[in-house]
Amino acid sequence: MNSNLSNYFKGVSWFLLALLSSVLNDIISKKIGLEFSFTQISFLRSLGSTLTLIPFILFSGIKTLKTKKLKIHFLRGILLFFALSTWVYGLTITSVASMTIISFSIPAITLILANLVLNEDVKWYRWVATILGFIGVIIAMYPTKTVFDIRMIVLLLSAFIFSTLDIINKKFVNSESMISMLFYSSFFSTIVALPFTYHSWRSLNYIDLSLIFVLGSSANLILYFLLKSFSLVDSSAVAPYRYIELVLAAIAGFLFFNETVSHYIWLGGVVLIFSTTFIFYTEKNNIKICSKF
Repeated sequence: MNSNLSNYFKGVSWFLLALLSSVLNDIISKKIGLEFSFTQISFLRSLGSTLTLIPFILFSGIKTLKTKKLKIHFLRGILLFFALSTWVYGLTITSVASMTIISFSIPAITLILANLVLNEDVKWYRWVATILGFIGVIIAMYPTKTVFDIRMIVLLLSAFIFSTLDIINKKFVNSESMISMLFYSSFFSTIVALPFTYHSWRSLNYIDLSLIFVLGSSANLILYFLLKSFSLVDSSAVAPYRYIELVLAAIAGFLFFNETVSHYIWLGGVVLIFSTTFIFYTEKNNIKICSKF
């Protein structure tokens, strides 16, 4: 197996791990979101992420936090807070699967931004895979009336912010240490969230604290997995694989919240899986062809 193909497989694998961690986060966020404000959850998630990184910082040395891009990290923190807050809000008003459907506007946004901001050469087959995935999204969301709720505009904004974060992370992942990328986004997000949380604060019990710890740890894993993926492949190369999250979210919603999954969602899921299979084999064959020259 040549190095390009190996990196592609590894990049996709890291990205899929990020999706699994993301679904876990959605489950926990939805559960505690029924009891606490979305701003408090965003604050606690960011705080938990920051605290769980401290042992790694102490082990690696404070020098790992050295950066010349503090303003960029602060911007990432601001974006992360608003993305998380609107996302958790969405989980409290609709199903996990429906929220995942909303998130599928992210690949198209990522492709456009990758082309405009990163000057990535977005191959034709990546556009095809993304369009196929979007068709699957339309099929899946057809019977879901809540998708057309005016409040969904806020959730689409959340998807745009997350996509913007993906692009920023991709742009700076190779010039910053992994720990600094993880720490500063969580730290600044915590700072930004603090004033929004003050007036809506509710006390937590031990179970809540345990869930927050898992939420914070899982949040770090999501970003870690994404950064590992982006260090190996273009962000546009893995964008279509995000659609697999729909199937994972539908299963999780049914198992943990007894959320019914219509046959439209499963039909859309089949189209989504087809799109990811298409992009996987197309990328694989393209890399093999390029390696011959």
